[in-house]
Amino acid sequence: MPILEKEEKMSALERELIDAAFRGDWAGSPKLPVLSEFFVQEDSRLFVQEEADITVRGIFLRELLLGLRAPAKDAEANSRLHGVRLRGAIIKGEIDLSDCKGTGGMPLPPLLLEHCIIHAGSRIKHPVVRNGASGEETILSAVNAGNVRLSRLSLRGCRVSGRVDLTDATLDGDLEISDIAPLDSGSPCQIFANRCRIGGSVIAQRTHLRIPDGQRTEFDIPDYALNLSAAEIHGFVMLQPDFHAQGGVSVRGARVSGDIWAEAAKFVAPDKIAFRAESLQCDGTVALHGSEDKNRGHYEVEGNLDFLSATIGFLDLRGIHIRKVAAQGYALNLNLAHVRTNLWLGNLLSGPKTIVEGPIDARGATVGGDLNLTGLTLNPPPDWAHASILASNLRVGGDLILDDLVTSIDLESSHVGSNLNVNNTAMKAPNNQGYGLNAHNI
Repeated sequence: MPILEKEEKMSALERELIDAAFRGDWAGSPKLPVLSEFFVQEDSRLFVQEEADITVRGIFLRELLLGLRAPAKDAEANSRLHGVRLRGAIIKGEIDLSDCKGTGGMPLPPLLLEHCIIHAGSRIKHPVVRNGASGEETILSAVNAGNVRLSRLSLRGCRVSGRVDLTDATLDGDLEISDIAPLDSGSPCQIFANRCRIGGSVIAQRTHLRIPDGQRTEFDIPDYALNLSAAEIHGFVMLQPDFHAQGGVSVRGARVSGDIWAEAAKFVAPDKIAFRAESLQCDGTVALHGSEDKNRGHYEVEGNLDFLSATIGFLDLRGIHIRKVAAQGYALNLNLAHVRTNLWLGNLLSGPKTIVEGPIDARGATVGGDLNLTGLTLNPPPDWAHASILASNLRVGGDLILDDLVTSIDLESSHVGSNLNVNNTAMKAPNNQGYGLNAHNI
């Protein structure tokens, strides 16, 4: 337990925050601090040029949430801490809430930070192996909330320098990360929530996340700007509008009771898996589609999409543009995936066309309703020697719609429960070898 600093060292905003927390009120200004007034730029990074009255220390927030700070005796306040509601602050140092819980294991009060700057965190190092050589990965930690239990966490509108770590955390309510972005052009801004249990929803509207190229986890696997691997989310995941993840998104092994929405989002991880959803279990809709509003356009993916062995209620990929796919990799991997109702990978009625710049693997996939590929544009690599769509042993309960295509497809030993529609379509063998359409034993 840290030693509490003397009262006279508190900033004006820290003093205000104590009283506000016990009244259930907000402290601070609703506006983001003007960076030029408090920070000086060196290369692409920003550094504090002087302490300000709006500075709040990360350790102070920990002490306040744990009940180690109390209002002055003469203050008119309730005896109960209602939560920390802080706006417009410069938060200096890591907010360390690791392993923290309330009395008897109950959740801590909500931590709601809006339009704050979170910087000057600690550096965490772990060994990694790159290209067969041992090395070291350094992670800048802005918020360390591993194994915490909180009633709710909001970072709405904050500028973050580093990782927000929620590994094994439990949030009884929502995780609100709308409008957050990196502090500067050289800072990472990552949400790392492996095995996090979220009783509400993940809300990320107008959110911009970023990690350095090639960053790896302590288990020496690729890391992601939004990492929800093995998370349990009882609500929905909202990644729209204007969601951008430089470093991609992982929901590998996650369980989502609601929907995952990402209209006209952008996931960037060139030559890697940009959206990793192996073994995802989503009871509702996964909608990674473009917008019918022509001003917003495609759902853009630079890298691969991987739904290997995922189980999804309804999958909507219309208006998606997948490009910069790893060499010899599948742009879209649906191998052994199970979609309970429909899978839409055709064009939107209006808006951008659906473009996949690479092959699709749907071998062994199951679609309970219709599989619609109408108008899909497929551009496999010039040296690709197989069908553009590998779909042997595919199971479709409804219609398989292959209208308005120029492609090649392998449907060997597949089953279609209703109609097979092939209108205005040209099936062309890859490199003039093999079949344009392989329907043996269909």
